[in-house]
Amino acid sequence: ITDGSMKCLGDNVDGQLGDGSTTSIDQPTPVSGLSVPVSGMGLGDGHTCVTLSTGAVRCWGNNEDDKLGDPSFLEAQSLVPIATTITNAETTNTDSIDAGKEFSCVILSTASKTAQCWGSNRSGQLGDPNFLPSSTSTPLTVIGVQNVTHLSLGSSYGCVRLSGGEVFCWGDNSVGQADPTAVTLDVVLQAKQVTGMGSANTVSAGSRHTCITD
Repeated sequence: ITDGSMKCLGDNVDGQLGDGSTTSIDQPTPVSGLSVPVSGMGLGDGHTCVTLSTGAVRCWGNNEDDKLGDPSFLEAQSLVPIATTITNAETTNTDSIDAGKEFSCVILSTASKTAQCWGSNRSGQLGDPNFLPSSTSTPLTVIGVQNVTHLSLGSSYGCVRLSGGEVFCWGDNSVGQADPTAVTLDVVLQAKQVTGMGSANTVSAGSRHTCITD
């Protein structure tokens, strides 16, 4: 696909393929309702989020913990893309959006290039130490990081690469995946720089482990 359209296949029990059904499909099938090109996408646990060329963000699938990012949408799932409140997502970088198990994050196209997250916050994965509720559909700014160039989400934690090559992570730290200097700290509420690795080129978060290239 070279025109920015999107097709999905596989498990669809939560509507995560976005074709308007919950039928699993073994052939690539177009996502319904995306009228402008997709610039980036992130696949979580039963949900999918994309950035569009206009800077808008659309999500669909399982809505547990409000991870679809629409405060007006109260259903358990959406079988087609619905709008988040974000209208200024970064559109020139395919690593600008990602989805974790029960949350999603995106880089904004603002001058400061901050990141925002929404969904579950049980492990501090929204990156705002001042926000204590267990979840929110309203995007929260990740505190302490700017000039973000790459974003990657694990199961319940997130990491970003900054323009200077620094890597910051936050959220679940049960096995030291967010802050290896504080392995006894199960949750990192505010993004902390990962030290001892030099300047990173890319960062990638798995379920509960993190890797970088330099």
